[in-house]
Amino acid sequence: MKRLGIGIVGSGFNAKFHLQGFVAVRDADILGVWSPNAKHAEETAALARTLGVGAAKAFPSIAAMVKDPAIDAIWMCGPNFARVANFEEIVDAVKGGAKLLGIACEKPLARNVAEAKRIVDLVKKAGIPTGYLENQVFAPHVATGRTLLWARGARITGRPYLARAAEEHSGPHMPWFWQGKLQGGGVLNDMMCHSALTTSWSFVGAGLRLSAELLGPEYSMSWNTLDSGLKLFFSREVSGKAGEDLVEKQNAEMGLMPVVPSEAAAYGYEAEDRHFVRAFLDGTPGALTFDHGLEVVTILMTAYQSAEQGKTLDFPPPGIEAFVPAVAKGTWKP
Repeated sequence: MKRLGIGIVGSGFNAKFHLQGFVAVRDADILGVWSPNAKHAEETAALARTLGVGAAKAFPSIAAMVKDPAIDAIWMCGPNFARVANFEEIVDAVKGGAKLLGIACEKPLARNVAEAKRIVDLVKKAGIPTGYLENQVFAPHVATGRTLLWARGARITGRPYLARAAEEHSGPHMPWFWQGKLQGGGVLNDMMCHSALTTSWSFVGAGLRLSAELLGPEYSMSWNTLDSGLKLFFSREVSGKAGEDLVEKQNAEMGLMPVVPSEAAAYGYEAEDRHFVRAFLDGTPGALTFDHGLEVVTILMTAYQSAEQGKTLDFPPPGIEAFVPAVAKGTWKP
């Protein structure tokens, strides 16, 4: 059976989440890692080998990784501000004769609409299949709930009429994520690319909280990652250094705390990685492509523009391709 050889661009928190996800993917191997920090690339490649997800090695450049015959696909997990340059290097290597079965890219696709369109145009002209890595679409509770509700409730009594979803935590891991120019915005760009309601970096609770609720005629569903089914209690006598061994964005080390036993599975990383590996190997369209990523960025930029103008806008508003949020330009004043 053909296996997909994967190279990862990036070596940070997100890349490591995917490494955990690939433990449950049987027909792919992580064979390469590139990061602008060579030491971090070596460490991430070593982690891949330790997890048994592939004989990964660190590469000196993205181009060198793409040109390696063992690399069939790229997982783009680097920072927002490097997206366009990273894609340009990939496409240049492909134009030079390198072969790729696909590129999967983390959300958001880019910092603004102009950059997102540039990325979409680059990969389409190069003829590379794409996958947009929105993990929450693939979260098991969301996917299973949706399947059951549409098969039973919606089929009999009608489609849902109200959906709510939110992601909440106390803020990003990396310093660049707090800088509008590098990130492309703020919490809206970071978390409303997942869901379009009530997201915040203001949730100081047990840790990362993802929630979803759907209501329909004679049926409903709800999901909350902190209702994990497992809780631990540590008294004041149990002390240690701060970490994230119970849940992502963990804010407490004592008391009664929820535990998410397998976050890569719970948040959808396992399922999305499995899905796009099969799509690239089979040569079939994935559930989400860069076109979806472009649409998401367009929604995000429209929301920023609407907030700045203080009014409701048609979608997409004229000139949204040239719009850059004030927070990304450093001109926003709270």
